[in-house]
Amino acid sequence: MKEALVFGRTLPEAYHAALRELSHSGEISDCADWNTTQRELSMTFQVAEPLGEPMISKLFIGGPEELEQYRQEMLDGILDFEVEAGKWAYTYHERMAEQFPFIVEELKRNPSSRRAVLLIRDWRKDSASDDPACLQHIQYFIRNDKLDCIVTFRSNDACKATYMNAFALIMLQARFAEQLGVGVGTYTHRAN
Repeated sequence: MKEALVFGRTLPEAYHAALRELSHSGEISDCADWNTTQRELSMTFQVAEPLGEPMISKLFIGGPEELEQYRQEMLDGILDFEVEAGKWAYTYHERMAEQFPFIVEELKRNPSSRRAVLLIRDWRKDSASDDPACLQHIQYFIRNDKLDCIVTFRSNDACKATYMNAFALIMLQARFAEQLGVGVGTYTHRAN
């Protein structure tokens, strides 16, 4: 499988560079789970200034209402009731919220720690699911008085999901940075 690495100062710059790279270097492969084909490329993109303006991409599918709902869903769990009602197998918030205090406590305890990791994958549930979690884990580092964030996805739909995922995860990074009293560092998004 091909591998790509792209950069941008802002989230839209990095996202647009990732879309161009996927279009240019991606290879068509089978997607048996959905009975179709897909353009596939293992890629990492890095955002140098995650809160830099402009933050909103004109290329993402959706509008400001959908983006805000997704941010609230990921950070605050506004749709966790769908899991409780049995309509959804999980939300990312439901899988990671219990771990939020650990991130702040660990980085306050040891600002140079490499242990500040949120685990999303639930092996028992995901291996038996038709819709396993794409987001696998998130790791935070304090370097140069800024909170850097690295996320790993097992798979990520470039057009329908990547931008909203990255936007919400940057907002979570900013929330943790504020709680820690540090700046927001780089955001690195890896999709296998």
